[in-house]
Amino acid sequence: MGIQTANTGGTLNGTHELYIWDVSSLNILKVIFEGFDMLSYFEVHESYIMNWVKDTPLSGVIQKLIWNGNTLIMESEELYGLTD
Repeated sequence: MGIQTANTGGTLNGTHELYIWDVSSLNILKVIFEGFDMLSYFEVHESYIMNWVKDTPLSGVIQKLIWNGNTLIMESEELYGLTD
């Protein structure tokens, strides 16, 4: 699966839209987000994406997003906080 991103801006979180190549239709499809609002700082893995969304400069959430066709669904979410 080929993935393309489009940066849609943001100050605290850089937000992105995702597009994937659909081999069966030979088209580029926009990825639909289900259960979460934004794709910010992320890592792509074989069957999932890890997404970090900041609430403040020192805290936020880590989300595990799984694929269902051209839809990303939030499987889990964990709070994080950075300390000095």
